[in-house]
Amino acid sequence: MRRAILFSAAIAGVAVACMFLVIAAQAAGPILTVDPADMPLRINGVLDGQTNSFSGNVRLTVTGGDADQVHFLASDLRHATKPESMIDRSSVTTVPALISLSDGQPSDVKVTIGNVKRAGDYTGTLHFLLPGQPLTEARTIPLELHVGVKPDIEPVVADQAFQVARCDWPLDCFLAKILLSGSATRDVWHVQLDNQASQPATVTSALAVMHSNRTAATVTSSQVMIGPIKELPANQVSTVPVSIKPDSLLPDRYQGKLRFTVAGLDEPVTINSTLDVRDGPFWALVVILLGIVVGRMARDMETPIAKKQVKLLPRWYDLRPKIDQITDQPARLRMESELQKARTKIDSAEDIEDVVSKFLDNLETESNILIELQNIEAKLETLPEDIQKQVPELIKDARSFLPDEPNKASDKLREITKLVQETEANRDAMMSMDDDGRATVHSMTRSPLRSAGPSLTQSQKALDAANQRQTDRWRRFLAGLSGLQFVTAETRFWFFRPALSVLLLVLLMLLGLQTLYVNSGATFGVGGLYDYLGLFLWGITADVAQRTLLNLPTARASA
Repeated sequence: MRRAILFSAAIAGVAVACMFLVIAAQAAGPILTVDPADMPLRINGVLDGQTNSFSGNVRLTVTGGDADQVHFLASDLRHATKPESMIDRSSVTTVPALISLSDGQPSDVKVTIGNVKRAGDYTGTLHFLLPGQPLTEARTIPLELHVGVKPDIEPVVADQAFQVARCDWPLDCFLAKILLSGSATRDVWHVQLDNQASQPATVTSALAVMHSNRTAATVTSSQVMIGPIKELPANQVSTVPVSIKPDSLLPDRYQGKLRFTVAGLDEPVTINSTLDVRDGPFWALVVILLGIVVGRMARDMETPIAKKQVKLLPRWYDLRPKIDQITDQPARLRMESELQKARTKIDSAEDIEDVVSKFLDNLETESNILIELQNIEAKLETLPEDIQKQVPELIKDARSFLPDEPNKASDKLREITKLVQETEANRDAMMSMDDDGRATVHSMTRSPLRSAGPSLTQSQKALDAANQRQTDRWRRFLAGLSGLQFVTAETRFWFFRPALSVLLLVLLMLLGLQTLYVNSGATFGVGGLYDYLGLFLWGITADVAQRTLLNLPTARASA
């Protein structure tokens, strides 16, 4: 019983205590609380030239009754590094302007800071008071405002051109440094970015986005590297290195952009770029030199000496097998010596064509006489005895006139031939002669010999006169500078003439292919071989090539 009384008394005491607590709370009034996540209230923004006010939300809750009108007060906001710069308290407002809170219901209040003109970090305080509260009891919230500046980055040069040469060995690089501009052999180029904002800017990435015009190749980060890039200082022009490895690029024109991603910018900063990659100058020089050499060879083929050699050399080849048929050893040795002299005259730049042609005519006449006399001697046994005794003396007389008097030797040969013909006509046994005899007579009565022409003495006089006209040493010296005078007739006839004919024909065909197919087609090898052919034909010139090709003699030599 006693226990029950004590338990009832305890319950009554707790109830009374709770009643007193409620009465005390009602007597104290509503209580305003702030969400801990908004302590302090942080507001961030960026000045972009259009926006100068920034907002943030603070969450308030009132307990112990409704708050029909919550008062708001703000302090001035001062710059963290420049205290003289501040934002006046009148620029700090709330939405709604009249704050009304219901008991136990959290509510977001928007705090707006206007008239922000300078970027930086600002600090201040916000005060919220319930109706009837003094300022000392106000709910205070620290305010932190961070205002950044939108980056304003502009390239100093909007269109950047790079020109590099591919040279992977010392001589080629040396020639490139001499013949091309200094930038062509540079490994590192530079572009400039102007940060016009009052705050530093950070480049988060940089990339060359370029595509070739004709080879369909793209530039990779290992071929064109940008950076490293440090922070771009405020109100300064920064130089950014661009490393190019031309040896890893195909010759072509690459077009595109250098692309810089900057923190705080929605769009990247770009520089329109063109990258021209060419081969080193070594092989270009070689091809031009070959073109010039071939052009000189082609021009030399049209000089009088070249035409003389090409025209007279076939006759020289015709004479060589005839002289080999001569069985008289002394006569043969003498003719071989004369043939070698003829070859020297053909190669010589001093002997004119007419003199050499007459010299060859005399050799041909003399060789024909010797061969005819030789044939008569070979058939003496088939002739009558009286003729066999008479003819050898006549043959000896004919040979004695050679080489100085070929006309008399020719007359003597005609006398021998007439004697044999008359003997054959008077003999009734002609029909009974064997085949060898008839062949002998036939050989003696065939077509008349070529006129012997002037004597060798006369030819020598004409040659001396020609040499006299060309004794001027300066003239010969200048003639030697103008062409390849050391080239022999055999080289011209057997090598230069056919080689130039084939080479020039092929080159002109390829040039036509370039004009009609390569240049008029889609794309092809960035010029490739045809670029070098253009240089080659620049050295020759198409006009010289075509004229030489059309004017080359068509005479053929017989071996």
